[in-house]
Amino acid sequence: MSRGWSHTRVLWIVVVGLLAGCTGTRDPRITVSQATLGEVTGEAALIQIGLRLENVNDDPLELLEIEYAVEVDGRRVFEGARAAQMTLARKSVRDVSVPAVIRFEQLGWASGAMPGQAQVSVHGSLRYLLPGTLSQTLFDTGVRRPRASFAGAPIVTLGGAAARSSPSPGSAASRQR
Repeated sequence: MSRGWSHTRVLWIVVVGLLAGCTGTRDPRITVSQATLGEVTGEAALIQIGLRLENVNDDPLELLEIEYAVEVDGRRVFEGARAAQMTLARKSVRDVSVPAVIRFEQLGWASGAMPGQAQVSVHGSLRYLLPGTLSQTLFDTGVRRPRASFAGAPIVTLGGAAARSSPSPGSAASRQR
């Protein structure tokens, strides 16, 4: 009986050791760096959410998708997903921007009338691929699909309905909720 237990125990240790080797990579650090006002119409405003991505690892990370939700003054007003489609180089930092369209009616604001400032809360996750063939296989089979979470609450200066625009690097695929 003890012999069977020892084989099972050895097998378990090997499996845990292999999986531990897959998780030696740390999640990228994600900081909500800013929120800026973009285009404004009579019905809605575009807010660009700045994210700072930092890879603290010795290997590059393939970034797949950013999923996020936006609240303004405590009300959820937008959910989106952006295909990241980039590789974050080893030991590097990269700034990206994701859009959120805020419809005034969702917040009870009169058409074209915005307050001077608004508290914007953003939370979400970044799905990425770990380096290595085994990690790719585990990802493809759905066993391990790593995500790094982020959250932040920057203040956005709206300053009335004057339109301002800020550049948005990359393309965005978003869905309004």
